Amino acid sequence: MNYNFQDDIKDGESNEVWLANKICKRWNGKLVDGYNKNYKYDFIIKFPNNKQFKFEAKIDYMGWTENFALEYESWNKLSGINTTQSDYYLYRFHWKDRQDWIWAIKTSDLRDMVEKKSYIRSVIGGDVGSNTKLHLFTQKYMLSSGKVTVLEL
Repeated sequence: MNYNFQDDIKDGESNEVWLANKICKRWNGKLVDGYNKNYKYDFIIKFPNNKQFKFEAKIDYMGWTENFALEYESWNKLSGINTTQSDYYLYRFHWKDRQDWIWAIKTSDLRDMVEKKSYIRSVIGGDVGSNTKLHLFTQKYMLSSGKVTVLEL
């Protein structure tokens, strides 16, 4: 976690490529649209059954907090869960001392959780001046919700 916008962009883009490659390799998918620089989604993968899905890719360097952070506003504009057109969020918890966790969650399920106020609190963080707003859920709640698929990549 850098709290430097340009470094955060590089980390995010690197994570998008890493996740897209892992998903394509694991499920014989084909990247049909990738690495978008907009709010709609990060990439689209088409699978052998001809279904294709839009993915939002996130990385979290603070998994040790046992929270799951979901952005909803940044730079005084709606963002994240409020603007994505993705079908799924892919969420990578990056650990220095153990294997990363990868979660897949339907975007519609995340929106339902927000609507039901299933988060423990909302916080402000991110780069100086970004006023990035996030909902925090406990990892325990997310895993027990039945909505998270932990991926073996």
